[in-house]
Amino acid sequence: MLERLYEPQKGEIRINQKDYREYSISSIRDKIGYIMQEVQIVPNTIVDNIKYVNSKITKDEIVEIFKTLKMHEKILSLPKGYQTNIYENPDILSTGEKQMISFARIMAMSPDVVILDEVTSNLSWDKEEMIKNAIEKITKR
Repeated sequence: MLERLYEPQKGEIRINQKDYREYSISSIRDKIGYIMQEVQIVPNTIVDNIKYVNSKITKDEIVEIFKTLKMHEKILSLPKGYQTNIYENPDILSTGEKQMISFARIMAMSPDVVILDEVTSNLSWDKEEMIKNAIEKITKR
């Protein structure tokens, strides 16, 4: 409802004391980032997965985001580093590492609101710790 995919049948949703229908749909959607339980990988490379949400981000900024998320070394170990096609090689990253792609997107997007949908379910303890660290990073921006 917050993204206006559905309109409320009862009650109201207010943003900054205004009925949310007073805002354009795109202005609302541009300020909300989602990290879902099921990670969505867009076709092509790691870089493309980040540029998907921010076409103006530089390669250096992407590298800094992944360094912050402690994924830089892992990415460098991949066959083509940041240019590795993770869509065609779905098993090249673990579920937790794929989830970090979602966190990197949020950091590249820098939304006002972040919605987390059971992002640590089905993860090992060490990957869950990675995700908790990432949550700390995105909430400090």
